[in-house]
Amino acid sequence: MTTAAKHSIAFRLGRAFGAVARVCLHDRNPMLRWCKRVAVAALLLTVVVSSFSWLASSLISLACFGLVVLAFAKGDLSFLSSVLEHQAEQQRIDEENNSRVPFYGEYDHPEYYLYHKD
Repeated sequence: MTTAAKHSIAFRLGRAFGAVARVCLHDRNPMLRWCKRVAVAALLLTVVVSSFSWLASSLISLACFGLVVLAFAKGDLSFLSSVLEHQAEQQRIDEENNSRVPFYGEYDHPEYYLYHKD
């Protein structure tokens, strides 16, 4: 089997990571081996904990995007028309009753002096 004269970056990175793994995770002394493994696990745990908020926000964003796609795929927007009809009905009732609180300085409103004392 022939080998290339120049090694690629991927080859060099793979060889370096393999050497680091071999040094950190394998040793003849079992006590030293487990100490190295605990150190590597603590390092990985630190990286995961420090990036937890980023990971959580990414997962929540993906879930929201998935729900939006599901809503568009389902295509049932009948609830939206009922909500809009209800809002229009409420607005019509409010306009008929003129039940809003008068603004300060709106002297022509019939209930102005009930809410503001000048």
